[in-house]
Amino acid sequence: MIALLLVLALSLACAPASVLPLTVGRWQVWHPRLALALWLGIGLLGLALAGLTVLSAGLLVAFSGPAVGIARALVLVSLAWLGLGGIGVLASLALGSGNASHSTAHKAATTLRIDVDHETGAVLYEVDDPAVIAHAIGGRHPEIVVSRQARSALTPAELRGVIAHEVAHLRGRHGAVRRLCGWHASCLPRRSGLRRLLVTRVHLLTELAADDAAARAVGPERLHAGLRAAHVLLPSPALLVRAERLATRSASGAAAPGVTSAPAPLPEPVRNVYTK
Repeated sequence: MIALLLVLALSLACAPASVLPLTVGRWQVWHPRLALALWLGIGLLGLALAGLTVLSAGLLVAFSGPAVGIARALVLVSLAWLGLGGIGVLASLALGSGNASHSTAHKAATTLRIDVDHETGAVLYEVDDPAVIAHAIGGRHPEIVVSRQARSALTPAELRGVIAHEVAHLRGRHGAVRRLCGWHASCLPRRSGLRRLLVTRVHLLTELAADDAAARAVGPERLHAGLRAAHVLLPSPALLVRAERLATRSASGAAAPGVTSAPAPLPEPVRNVYTK
């Protein structure tokens, strides 16, 4: 039983411990995919340990026989229920992934279907909304929505860079990553600063990961121009931070060894680059 308690404690400790790869140091800005992979890996380890607790506690209750004490049986059953709580989070995420990204873009009277991205199968829509530049909507029927104002103001090369960023969100399944982040945040204390920091960092790192993928697809210059043009159309500090990072990365070819500072985490998700 002591071993089960230790395994359960370790699984619970994985919830705050998995945030460390996102917050310790400044290297995450230059290696966002690695930071996200470490966060997910530690979180999955915690869920695996929770599952092991459920299985072990269930087997002990089933095969201990009638001589087992009532108190011990209650403890084992409680351990099983605590472990099931962690597994329930994963199951809820899996069941809700198909419905979490529902779009109503095609219902608007001002929406125009303009293209299909054959790489992801996403339908590209144009909407008349000056508060939006572009955003990707994942799920079974992925969509990329671009505002009419952005199509008019941006050059074809700049617009291609913006759309490549949204395609990268879909390919990286960043919508699912952010939903998982929401579940993870709900496991942390409500008033904990770690909870807000987790959400902020995951949103920032998914944006940077999408930038890196888009830069490889269409070239860093085109994406940089798209980010700067998007900022002119809809001013956003986040866009400038990302453009500055991209310019620095392009100039050095990688993260410069002498870099001691990095763009600060964004205070909140930015709508025009947010994957719903």
